[in-house]
Amino acid sequence: MEALTVDGHVKRGKYVSSHIHLNATYLAKVPESEALHIKEDENSGVKWVQFCDIDRVSTEEWIKKNIYSKLIQKLEKLD
Repeated sequence: MEALTVDGHVKRGKYVSSHIHLNATYLAKVPESEALHIKEDENSGVKWVQFCDIDRVSTEEWIKKNIYSKLIQKLEKLD
């Protein structure tokens, strides 16, 4: 878990003021054949993402820079 400072920004057309983002990120490396079980009332937005597609599926530059770049570094160390 880490606390990250987020500067004010526009998200989905609305301004979000500066705030602290508490981040707990989990990284799972699974076989491509592994099924993802979705429970509509809890995790309907969850999906497997190929490592090479992380930049394409993320629309927030701050998250790419501060969260996903760290995940990529950790994943590269596992290989």
